[in-house]
Amino acid sequence: MTNYYHQDTIGAHHQQGATPLQDPIFSPGVELAYYRHPPAELPDNSYDQHLLVIHTEVPTPTRVEQVTAGRYHSGEVNTGDIILIPAQTTHRVYWNHEHTYLALWLSPERFEQCLGEAILRQSVEVLPSFITQDSSLYGLGLALRGELETPGQEEQLYLDSLITALSAHLLRYYSNITTHQPNSPECLPRYKLDPVLEFIHAHLDRNLSLAELAAIAQISPNYFLTQFKRSTGLTPHQYLIHQRIEMAKRLLTRNDMTIADVAYELGFAHQSHFTRHFKRQIGLTPKQFLAQS
Repeated sequence: MTNYYHQDTIGAHHQQGATPLQDPIFSPGVELAYYRHPPAELPDNSYDQHLLVIHTEVPTPTRVEQVTAGRYHSGEVNTGDIILIPAQTTHRVYWNHEHTYLALWLSPERFEQCLGEAILRQSVEVLPSFITQDSSLYGLGLALRGELETPGQEEQLYLDSLITALSAHLLRYYSNITTHQPNSPECLPRYKLDPVLEFIHAHLDRNLSLAELAAIAQISPNYFLTQFKRSTGLTPHQYLIHQRIEMAKRLLTRNDMTIADVAYELGFAHQSHFTRHFKRQIGLTPKQFLAQS
């Protein structure tokens, strides 16, 4: 089965004149950063990665002028608007008011590896987009910003799922090809699903990735994400958290481990991270659960 990730991570990018609002997140082929940027005129630049800019707080009216691959664009940008600049595309940009935005650099390799069967070995060209209102990308952007705001939790499976969903959206609405649905069942067959579930149960303490679970099922992360949810009613990340909390209940009632020990044993970043998920699923904090046991 193809390994859906290169071992390399992309290098850190710096947006000239911008103030980072959170530490960036790096994943194979992905860099995610959140910036506040004063009025600026940025010179010609290009990246080896696709650049998606999701505007999160924009005073009106804010005017943007951009030259992308020699073509001039201008207009007013608003909160929720996106700008997409494909890899290897020369661009320069000017805007007249300070605003905040999420910047996502996505390598073409990671983009295509997320999609797998959806592109059927076609040559995919991501198309530029200037000031487009896209509620789906905005929602994914807010979820990604949430990951930046909670450092140290390292929920790789959740981050992978967001990047895969974002890649599928870019393919459908911002590329040169028509997506193709292969003749495959809506749910994972048991012979594919069972080994995945067994692997999750055996590695509840690990920071699992979507790619390794998809590799067990021998399909791309994109289709694995969809078919796993149809099979179980949960996303892979939700299923992992659910199983961790069920195991936590058993460990807590043994009375030989502290709450912090259980959190560590099950791969949570820290006790408060564990408590938040425990209360969300059970309706009680671990202390309240122990008091009722």
